Amino acid sequence: MHVPASDDCNPPPSLPGPSLTTIISETLGIMIPPMRERHVPETPDQLQASFNEIFDAYTKARKDHESEPPDTFTDSLHDFEVKLINIVLDFRFFKAVNPDIYPDVVKLPAIRSMLDLLNGGYHCGNLLAGFILCTFETLTDPGIFVPGQEEEATSFVKSLVELGALNVFVSTLDKFPVDAVHFPSVQTIAQMIFLKPELAEVAGLNSQLMDWVFKALRSPIWNDLTMHVLGLLNTLLMSSVKNRLNFGEKDALAVVVNALSSLEESFNLHEEYLLQTLFSCLLFLLEFPANIVKFVEAGGVQSMIGIIQQEDFGYCYGSAIVALDIAVKACQSASQQFVNDKLAFDTAFPPSMEMVALPRRKQIAW
Repeated sequence: MHVPASDDCNPPPSLPGPSLTTIISETLGIMIPPMRERHVPETPDQLQASFNEIFDAYTKARKDHESEPPDTFTDSLHDFEVKLINIVLDFRFFKAVNPDIYPDVVKLPAIRSMLDLLNGGYHCGNLLAGFILCTFETLTDPGIFVPGQEEEATSFVKSLVELGALNVFVSTLDKFPVDAVHFPSVQTIAQMIFLKPELAEVAGLNSQLMDWVFKALRSPIWNDLTMHVLGLLNTLLMSSVKNRLNFGEKDALAVVVNALSSLEESFNLHEEYLLQTLFSCLLFLLEFPANIVKFVEAGGVQSMIGIIQQEDFGYCYGSAIVALDIAVKACQSASQQFVNDKLAFDTAFPPSMEMVALPRRKQIAW
């Protein structure tokens, strides 16, 4: 049975949070001048020429110092990286300063060079990687600075796919062990899928990405990064029916149920978005009978009963009822667990009976 997630539990792929530039500058220790104080090249050709000049100097310095010990090598390249960061940021700010020629900017050869920097063809430290990814995050988001550029951003995403960018972005999750890199990596992948939904299935089959996602979501601590990762999981499920089946065969049900159970024990109003996104993931996964069994085995019935017993979860109360309804109807063990729970009937039946009494059950989301 197809049970769509309710609108209030189906958030967009992006999450509110601190500025990516702020995260990177604070984490890695570099000041970024405000856009109004920057001199941005006026044409794409000027932008490419400026990039070439600095990139060539960076490449030469890398060759000159490559025989040095790793720590000394990194220090020797620091000033060149800062200069390269500034021109990379020009690509990001160019979208706001000259939005009409944004489509020409994202076709420049410098885009491939930035991917090469991330891909290991050159030495690339955390500092530079963070700013390159921050720039890709901006360029793939049609809503940043200039609304209404969905078509141009979609064309850019198609070109990134042809360049193998998805695998490059995934590789950064293990290569650069800092959140200032992970934030824009995760967000860029989510935005690429949002603009090109067929990419969701490709991403879902990427074992490196999915292992990293599930590992991050098993963390007992929920912070801005894990919430972004959860948003990516929701985007992957929302955009691909095949992912909903395949992820059930992995650890997705246990991850989602465990997260809901942990929130049940210590919920606060600041986690409302987190709760909504978890329910969105859960309802997508429960579309397949095999996933329902895993949901029951992971303690999903008890978790849903616990949630509907608490007033704090009122805005997702209906989603918990839907999840219970799906499980009890499709799985004998779920039905038995529900019947054997002393508080389940007192909690779930009164609102259920009230809804059943309404004409044609129009008020029931499923």
